[in-house]
Amino acid sequence: MKKIIVLFLLVMCFTINTVFAMENENYYVNDNGIRFSKEVYENFLKIGFNTSEIKTMNHNLFDSYKLMGDIQFEENVTKYFVETSVSNYNLTKTFVEEITKEEYENERAFVNMLALPGDDSVSHETTYKKLELTSHKMSGISGRKSVNVVLTWKKVPKVISYDIIAARVTGGEIVKDTYTGSFRSIETKFGPHCEVAGEQTYTKSYNPNYNGWNIQNGLLGEKGVGLTAKLSSGGSATCQNDLGLLVSIPVGYVSDIHFQVPDGTTIYASYQHAKKSVNFDSVRRTYSFSNNGLGNVIYFSNSNLTSSYDGMAGVSLNV
Repeated sequence: MKKIIVLFLLVMCFTINTVFAMENENYYVNDNGIRFSKEVYENFLKIGFNTSEIKTMNHNLFDSYKLMGDIQFEENVTKYFVETSVSNYNLTKTFVEEITKEEYENERAFVNMLALPGDDSVSHETTYKKLELTSHKMSGISGRKSVNVVLTWKKVPKVISYDIIAARVTGGEIVKDTYTGSFRSIETKFGPHCEVAGEQTYTKSYNPNYNGWNIQNGLLGEKGVGLTAKLSSGGSATCQNDLGLLVSIPVGYVSDIHFQVPDGTTIYASYQHAKKSVNFDSVRRTYSFSNNGLGNVIYFSNSNLTSSYDGMAGVSLNV
């Protein structure tokens, strides 16, 4: 989970480490026993937390804000931070790091795309994964919705091979060539001395020209779209030290596809994880889009291919 935060630093020689220092004054104690001075409490509100988030804040998240370090200034400065929470085998780690304005704008655009006020959404969750299907109105375009299918891994899978994220529609068609997708890996990040210093997200984007797309054409647009791609096995970042070459290790994944549909369309979405190694060419266009398929979307006529995937249930939404 990511939270993007803008911190406006005013002309008052304010030091961030003081914000998070524990003081004797017990202005507020939250549900997890964290003691806040009045100054600490008010400054958490200033940087974007609401009272409910402070009430349930855990020690890991509270302590992580110390990573912002000591900041002193005597002029108007705007600082941008990103908060990343990663779950791995029932353990959640939260990291806070400063980012550039450009990175902030990119993060904000992505978050707004996935969760605008008034969105329709549905989700299905298992021990390992969460599948979400959302839609929202498009600014300046009437009679059409933007649709997002997002699969978030809560634990790192043991098998890394070619997974499929797909959607089919009834009562309408996907607007022609509006579909895109990406597979993102969250991997360990190295500091200047090759120490592990949080996580970094690496994204592989797939436009309609990518040969891993499987498309069922309609009269004017598409009746089904599916993306086959391989989860990262790590190594997106490297660092050389006296011990040799160190490579980044995956700690999480997020896969998504996006497209547009007319109002009144019903969307069915599915994500299927390969339980064993599969061949890219054997799966990428050998399935059709059917209510009888895996997750009510992905249908293999070959039973061996069907059994190669985990059979996670799908989701549907009428927009």
